[in-house]
Amino acid sequence: YNTDYDVCVKAQELFVNISQNNGYSTFSRNYSSSTNDFRSFWNNIIVNNYDCVFINDFCENAAKIIKSGEEAGYNGIFIGTSMINSFEYYEDISFDTLSRCYFTADYYENLLNENIYNFYHSYFDLYNLFPDYLSAYGYEAIYMIKQAAQNNNVISSEGFLDSFNNNVFNNYSLGFDDYEFNNYKLNRIPYLLSFNEDGTIKKVN
Repeated sequence: YNTDYDVCVKAQELFVNISQNNGYSTFSRNYSSSTNDFRSFWNNIIVNNYDCVFINDFCENAAKIIKSGEEAGYNGIFIGTSMINSFEYYEDISFDTLSRCYFTADYYENLLNENIYNFYHSYFDLYNLFPDYLSAYGYEAIYMIKQAAQNNNVISSEGFLDSFNNNVFNNYSLGFDDYEFNNYKLNRIPYLLSFNEDGTIKKVN
């Protein structure tokens, strides 16, 4: 995990705690954004036959880690997060390796969803930039707030929180799976993505 980003450190801590609480053995290695050589990471992973590697970093570093694992002979599973939201760095990784890669994603423009497609291209028309997943989060959040306020004609902060907590937010804007809140915490199953043989992205779940 990349120690330069709090989100990477916190996700690593959470992943290790959940894994160990469920009886799984874990091994962690950390690095900084300036790290370019990940070959030394793999000896312990391969010798101890770890089933999967959780890569908690952004696109380019994640691709470097996967490629170094491929070159080291690792044949287990790679798991990534929605921080891996672009696959432009994966062209020199074999399909055998890519077929063992799984990434969670709340948003991906190639899911063949009409709402996502329209959002993606409308955003580009407006800003001359393609939206990333953070743009999609912001867009979706505004519509969730709008729906929470409209559901019960909310006029107070307490009423708004009650509305937010007691409604399912239908996937009317970007086509995500339905949102549901429990004790003011968002519960939702993200997309799980992997690769087709031609290198395009497929949705697994």
